[in-house]
Amino acid sequence: MSRESMSGGPSAVAGHCLEGPGSPGDVQQALSVLTGERGWPHHHNPETGNTFVASPCGLVHAGHLPDHFWPWKLDVTDGPFQLPQWRAEFSPQTPPLVVAAILDTVARTLESDPDRLTGATRDVAEATAVLTAAGWRTEHTDIRTTVTSPKPRAGLAGLSLQRHPEPWQGDELDRYEDTITLWCGADNSPRRWTVDFTRDTPTHLVAAAARVLVHPLPPLVHHRAPGPRMAAARRHPAPTGPIPRPPGPFATSTLPQAEAPRPAR
Repeated sequence: MSRESMSGGPSAVAGHCLEGPGSPGDVQQALSVLTGERGWPHHHNPETGNTFVASPCGLVHAGHLPDHFWPWKLDVTDGPFQLPQWRAEFSPQTPPLVVAAILDTVARTLESDPDRLTGATRDVAEATAVLTAAGWRTEHTDIRTTVTSPKPRAGLAGLSLQRHPEPWQGDELDRYEDTITLWCGADNSPRRWTVDFTRDTPTHLVAAAARVLVHPLPPLVHHRAPGPRMAAARRHPAPTGPIPRPPGPFATSTLPQAEAPRPAR
């Protein structure tokens, strides 16, 4: 019997988090959780390799810019053409499977409860619950909560949340300060990766990101973009009822589900 089954949950870092950035094809497969079965509009520049994706409502924008220091970008706004409410940036070494899991959670939230996508919550306990339940170590300071992986890979991965401004930041904390960081890999390792979230990222999305550190995820599956006939069927469903939607690459049980909003802390 595995340690995971004996303890009722994982006790170390999930293997997919240590696999590195993968091949260029994995990037498109990660983005296909948005562009494939969901059919979100997207543009790919073959000369630069840049790919940009936007939700049909214009609230969510994601992209991969391979020549940038932080090639994966995710912006969420509360209205079209507005400044982002929050954003996330992923380092080049971040496994596409991890990126896809977070993008899928954002898309599911947009579909089920769009207000929750921009409703900033500061529930540190919700963000870290999946890790603490797996036996990860939690440390609190005056301004920061840090949760790190236990044995046998102690300190190899973690989640850090800044609860209050650093002294040098004064009373106000810039909306776009990277106050939440998810990481995996040893210090100074070329395979180390990080994901930085800005201050107002909803807590349940931080929890979804943390979940990928300890729970296995299905492999990436490339989804073909829907053709004109499929798009027309979505605009005009058959009178006998909607066509059952096939499951996405991330089963509902794999990711945190939308719950009633919790009061901010």
